[in-house]
Amino acid sequence: MRSLKTLIIVAVGIIAMACNNMNEKLAMLDATPWKLISLEGEANPAFAEESDSFVVNFSASENAITGVGACNNFFGTFQVLDGGKIKIEITGATMMACPNMELEQPFFDLLNDCDSFDIENDMLTLMSGDKQIAQFGIHNQE
Repeated sequence: MRSLKTLIIVAVGIIAMACNNMNEKLAMLDATPWKLISLEGEANPAFAEESDSFVVNFSASENAITGVGACNNFFGTFQVLDGGKIKIEITGATMMACPNMELEQPFFDLLNDCDSFDIENDMLTLMSGDKQIAQFGIHNQE
């Protein structure tokens, strides 16, 4: 009987730590402008830190996602689900032509395709199943 109580106490502690960890990750997701570093494991000079392209912002209070692709502003919605799951839907974007357009639609598509996220060491990773599809760092806006 005593070992069952101990097991229950340990399980509750683990669940509480997981919830606190997820709350911290959600707070960081919401309060941070994220700059794309790699798309499907590939870095590209278009993702350079000094540019203001390929940036994502999440607003938890509005369940909104906004940002910039190659040069077009985009917007949509997101929903965080249990266990680090996320659903993103890009619903619109401006339609200007600019350099690196060949990267913009795949960027939007991968945002729509992701189903989970994680934040470790100031890095946001978006996943589709077991596959890492995009990695972001904190965008230092000047």
